[in-house]
Amino acid sequence: MKKILLLIVSVSQMLSLYSQKTTIEDILNNSNRYKEEVVEVEGTVVQYVPADAQSTSYFLLQSDYGNQIRVNTSQSKPETFKKYRIKGVLYYDDNAGTVFISEQSRTPLDVQVVQNPIQPSIEETKDNSLLYFLIAAGIVILIILIIIISRFFQAKKQDLTGSSVNTQSLQTQTSSSLKTEILEPSTRENDFKTIKIFSSTPKTMKFIPGELRIVSGEDKGKSFKIAGYPTPSGNVVSIGREEIQGERKYAHIQLNQKTISRKQAEIISIEGKLYVKNISETNYTQVDGIELKPNEKVELKPNSTIRTGEIEFQYIL
Repeated sequence: MKKILLLIVSVSQMLSLYSQKTTIEDILNNSNRYKEEVVEVEGTVVQYVPADAQSTSYFLLQSDYGNQIRVNTSQSKPETFKKYRIKGVLYYDDNAGTVFISEQSRTPLDVQVVQNPIQPSIEETKDNSLLYFLIAAGIVILIILIIIISRFFQAKKQDLTGSSVNTQSLQTQTSSSLKTEILEPSTRENDFKTIKIFSSTPKTMKFIPGELRIVSGEDKGKSFKIAGYPTPSGNVVSIGREEIQGERKYAHIQLNQKTISRKQAEIISIEGKLYVKNISETNYTQVDGIELKPNEKVELKPNSTIRTGEIEFQYIL
């Protein structure tokens, strides 16, 4: 950025110097402005006229565009068709009706000059000066546009970087929240003496409509909701003495009774209907007083009861 600013300053200084440089065309077009002031111009000596009884020596200095101005001199004869930088005071010749420079100093320039240069008009000189100015102005505008575009993309990059960081932060928070919900749920095990069940569930599981109410045993009168674990056979709630780890534990009713098998039964939700399936081969499961054989499944209707060992549930919808 500092380099670009320095470039702009340099171009501005160049434009300033260019605009302040005095040319033969400037003097001829604005003679009153430079009258009796010290001027410094460059040009090629095209003719030398020595002094006589009525006038001093002078030479004609021609610009690159073919315009000429008379330079009165008391110094040695300049070399014809050689380029010089002339410094002197500008005066107005009342008799001739033209301006001339009274030479103070002369500096030769190492430039080869064509003896018959093309002499454009003053109008052409004005057009060329305008062209140079427009080119310089275009360079300045281009530099400014580059700075604006650079700042725009830099700001855009910062916005994208900040958005990416925020997105990653949000994903981390969401992941952490979900992990907390799955691995560290609140439990209701202290509310029951004979069963253990989790009251919160992951978002991948849905609560089954209704609830189970305990109608016998030490927890008689207490009720709880159940959520099914999604499987190809339906949303399944397992019942048994075993302790299950992972997500399935949220769809598991753990019974703390010796008369219950490790894998006792399942409650299955299929297309809006509930079924009870007996799994155990030693401790049978009863639905409304009827014992189910191993792998036998019956529909669970509202107010139906499920008995496993010494614990009996009633399905309340």
